[in-house]
Amino acid sequence: MDEFAEAILLDVARQHGTPSFVYFAEPIRQRVIDLQRKFGQHFKISFAVKSNPNRELLRLLNKTGVELDVSSFGEVMRGLDAGFKAEEIGFSGPAKRQFEIQNAVEEGIGTFICESLEEVEELNHVCSVRGCTQDYLLRINPIQIPKLFGLHMGGRPSQFGIDEEQLANIKPALDRLKSVSLKGFHIFSGGNSLYHEAIIENVVNSAKLFQEFSKRFDLRPTKLIFGSGFGIPYFEGDEPLSLAVLAQAMNPIIESMKSDSRFANTCFVLEMGRYLVGSFGYMLTSVVGTKHSRGTDICLCDAGFNNNLSAAGMMGTVMRRDWRFWNLSKPDATAESDYMLVGPLCASFDILGARVTLPETSKGDVLALASSGAYGLTASPTRFISHPEPQEFLVDQAAGKAIVEDVTESYKHYPPMGNQKPSIG
Repeated sequence: MDEFAEAILLDVARQHGTPSFVYFAEPIRQRVIDLQRKFGQHFKISFAVKSNPNRELLRLLNKTGVELDVSSFGEVMRGLDAGFKAEEIGFSGPAKRQFEIQNAVEEGIGTFICESLEEVEELNHVCSVRGCTQDYLLRINPIQIPKLFGLHMGGRPSQFGIDEEQLANIKPALDRLKSVSLKGFHIFSGGNSLYHEAIIENVVNSAKLFQEFSKRFDLRPTKLIFGSGFGIPYFEGDEPLSLAVLAQAMNPIIESMKSDSRFANTCFVLEMGRYLVGSFGYMLTSVVGTKHSRGTDICLCDAGFNNNLSAAGMMGTVMRRDWRFWNLSKPDATAESDYMLVGPLCASFDILGARVTLPETSKGDVLALASSGAYGLTASPTRFISHPEPQEFLVDQAAGKAIVEDVTESYKHYPPMGNQKPSIG
C-alpha cells in the first residue's frame, strides 16, 4: 500500500470511524482504460453489479463506457439510476420472478440472459401479453471447465444455464416462441483465477461452444458474452495478471471468429466484476480489545464476517487463507507478531485472520484489509446480531488533492423494486 492510500485511510477512520469501506476512484478508471487498450478492438467490457452495487461506483463506471450485467430487478433500477441506458444492461441470473421480467421488459432492457427453457417461455408470455418482442441470450452450462479457477460455476448440475448436452434438443421449442428473439449465447464457467493458462483455456472452450451452437441454431449472433474469470491478488505471494499476456492469446481467438461471416457483426463481451473494483477497496476496522488465549494473541475487532464474508473464508473458499492486513496506526513499527483477528459476533467462526503478521498491535489501532472492493459489504450478513452497518467512502482526486465522498447506502436508500405482484396471468 502506498503512503497516499495509508494517509487517506487513516484519516477516514479518525474522522468517520469504523467499520468502513473505502474505494479509490482513479485506479478503477485506470483499470478500465487498461482493459480497453488491450482488448477494446475485440471486446466490450461488462461489469457484474453484484460484485459491488454502490451507485456512486456505478456512476463512476458509467463514465468509462462499460456495460452492466445485473441479476435482479433491483440491480436494473440501480443501473438506470446511475445513468446507464436500458440497452446497456444485460439481465442474468436464475429464478427471475415474473414481476422482475415484466418490469425489466417495460424498462426496455437490452438483453435478457435466460438460464432455462422455462424462463424463455415465461419471457415470451410476458412479451406476448404486452404485444412486444424481446431479445435474449441463452446461457450455456458447459461440460468442460478449466482447473485453477477460484470459483466454479459450470461442469456440474447447476442452476446456471442450460446443460451443453441438452441445448440442441430445445431448439424446436424455442422456434415456436414468437415474442422473443434469440440473439446469442452466454457462458460463465468460473471466476477469480490468477492463472493465465486457465483463463485462456476458458476463452478457447467458450469460443468453440459459441461457434458450434451458432451453427446448430443457424444463428448470426449479435452478442456473445464470455465470463472472463479474471482474478485479483488476495494473499501474500499472489501475482497479478498480465493483461498483455492475456490479450496476446485472447484477441486472435476473436479475430479468427470474425473471419467467419457468421460473426462479422457480433459484439463480443468480457464480463467481469471483482477485476474492475476489487483491488481498489479496503475495509477499515478498529481493535476494540486484546487478549491472550492458550498461546495465541487475539485482537478483537469491530468488523467481522458480518461485514466481509469473503475475508472470513465463507464465500466458496475450499481452503481458508488469511488476506493481507495493514496496521495503519503503526506504519513505521519494525517489531512484528502473529495475531488472530476476530470480529464482534457471538460466533466461534467469526475470524477475519487466523494468523496475521502485524506490527505490535493494541487496543485502538486501525487495521486495513486489502482486496475489499468487491463482494464485501453487500455480500455479507450485515444485520446479523444488529451491529451498525459499515459506512462507505469514495476517494477521488482533483487539483492534486484528495476528495473523500460519503457514499454510504442502507436498505432505505435502495431504489424501488416496482410492482412485485404478478399482474399477468
